[in-house]
Amino acid sequence: MFKASSSDSNSSAMPLWIYSFPMIPVLIWAINMVVTKYAASVIEPVSISFWRMLIALIVMLPFVYSALYRQRIQIRHHVWQLAVLGSLAMLVYQCLSYWAGHSTTATNMSIINAFIPIFTILVSWLVLAEKPNRYAVIGV
Repeated sequence: MFKASSSDSNSSAMPLWIYSFPMIPVLIWAINMVVTKYAASVIEPVSISFWRMLIALIVMLPFVYSALYRQRIQIRHHVWQLAVLGSLAMLVYQCLSYWAGHSTTATNMSIINAFIPIFTILVSWLVLAEKPNRYAVIGV
């Protein structure tokens, strides 16, 4: 396996393949946009959103169940807020993205999706008067 070069010959070098990990989310998002574009003509946007959320719940539940159970009282106090935010994520973000698949290319959908962090900072600044900190600006 290839190793990254190190100035200290005694230290263990990090394998080069480790640097490919940041590309995994990008690859997943790209595949998601292409699949969304092709599925838009076969499956209704609301159905795609529902099944995507259900599959995510089934896949993630074994990993987070113990933490959810430990914090069940806090969750119970905020269940309506969580339900509204989850619904907004499903309806506003995903359904609109899937409806866009009916009328535009996967490339346009990806470009708009890539601008979401910038739009979030801009709306927070304009609507909530929340000045972005340097980490938000660097992260974008």
